[in-house]
Amino acid sequence: MDEQIQLPYTGKTFEYFGKFVSLLVFPPFKYVQTLVVLGVEPLPLYVTKTPLGQPMLAFPSIISIARHISKECGFFHLYTGFPLIVINRIIQSRVRKFLAPYKFLGDQKEPPIFGTYFMENINLPREDEGSEADELEDVDEELEEDDYEEIDDFEVEFLVLGSDDSSINSDDVLADLDISPNDSNPLTEFANFLFNLSKSILQTTCIRVISLTLSYPFEVLYIRRCAQFVGNEIIYSSILSGARDIYKHEGIKGFYSGFIPRALAEIIGIAATQTLFSALFKPCVTRANIRFFFNNTTRNLARYLLYPLKLVSVIMAVKPCDRLAASKLDPHFSQWISCWRYLNSTGQLRRGYQVIWRYQRHLSVDDYFIKNSHSSL
Repeated sequence: MDEQIQLPYTGKTFEYFGKFVSLLVFPPFKYVQTLVVLGVEPLPLYVTKTPLGQPMLAFPSIISIARHISKECGFFHLYTGFPLIVINRIIQSRVRKFLAPYKFLGDQKEPPIFGTYFMENINLPREDEGSEADELEDVDEELEEDDYEEIDDFEVEFLVLGSDDSSINSDDVLADLDISPNDSNPLTEFANFLFNLSKSILQTTCIRVISLTLSYPFEVLYIRRCAQFVGNEIIYSSILSGARDIYKHEGIKGFYSGFIPRALAEIIGIAATQTLFSALFKPCVTRANIRFFFNNTTRNLARYLLYPLKLVSVIMAVKPCDRLAASKLDPHFSQWISCWRYLNSTGQLRRGYQVIWRYQRHLSVDDYFIKNSHSSL
């Protein structure tokens, strides 16, 4: 029998290469999107048609705006604030990996698969049966690790932390509910599922909030450096001058402008994605590739639903800085709730989310031409 030739493992090489490429491609689009979120539109509206043939006003795509800025200011202007992006990523990734072994809530088990009782009674394939068990374990291990490719990702993380001993035990909770831990019934399974899932969510939330707290000042510096495009200021041209300006005029509080909506987006995203994946996708999907697809679907859905909170966070990061012209593009907001209400009333809670088809649905084509004709007169 011929011996199989062992090829060198190149998975890590491709992984690092992918991260390097994303680090080069991502910053220009993030820079343009930040400008659009702040209300900057360097190119005028134009008339187009929807896929159904209806006339509609639209803003130029993010790609068109990037091309315009590249022509006007130079290609490397799109990499404004690039060192701040790198610092932000390094801090978040290092802090998360450093805190991962720590057990803030005591030793805990992996969130169980809700629906095991159901699968046993109707003889559905279990994860521990068949040749796909190893593949599913590999996928679950991948979900435990952050890829850190984007600052705004909501990865589905399950922290499997070895020991079963804990100061708080799920068996004690079941005893209080007069439920035997050895009983195989839906009620016991559901109680175990909720208890371990809640501990996993709180553990992941603590790690995420701590890493966000330490890295958020650099995100504020990045947003304000991008905002200098409006008034051509030079206050935030370097990290030291920007930090000095914030501390002088706003104090420590200025480094956390817009922090509350951003932290809420992280917390809600973690709770929603972990609950949905554990309760629905993980017990029902037995193929690794399909489970990976559902994981990405959950993350994208959470990113779409929580985008307004991130939009408000970016706007509020600039609002306290009256030294920047970009802070005057929208009305003044004393609280982030006021900013949310204003954007909701004007239909702008998705501002900057679309990349290509950026329709202006709150101004008809006729009203646009009437307004322009009056302004020309």
